[in-house]
Amino acid sequence: MGSTSIQSAPEIKTVDTIENIEKIKIATSMMKLTGKVHSSLIPAFLKAGQIYSIDPVLLVVLCYTESTFDPNAISKKNYKGLMQTPHKTGYTDIDIMYGARILKEKMDVANGDKIKALALYKGGLNNEAFKQATKTYDIYRKVKNSII
Repeated sequence: MGSTSIQSAPEIKTVDTIENIEKIKIATSMMKLTGKVHSSLIPAFLKAGQIYSIDPVLLVVLCYTESTFDPNAISKKNYKGLMQTPHKTGYTDIDIMYGARILKEKMDVANGDKIKALALYKGGLNNEAFKQATKTYDIYRKVKNSII
């Protein structure tokens, strides 16, 4: 009888695997929201989520509710870009990072209360902002629950 050699499984890099899973979640959330994947935005959502410790899917949903992924969107109040921030940089990755930083600041002010933070992002602690924030958070939960 010949000897049987046992091959070890290839080394799996946990960080790469987790990053790929997160990219899939981001892409899936975009698909569920708009029917298409905005693949050029995925790395920016992933990086912003990592830097600011925010679920990238929440950032995707916020972007969707703010601009429906239109980098040229301008609101009635003159907020601009993907994340509807006061200043449009002209670079989608920086716009996403800027929006994530603003949301993180609002999360800190709101002591982690996502709906309150979203309301602050969307205009303050008034009825309209809370209505928009609640709608955004409901979309986030539905999308998140459908991809887990």
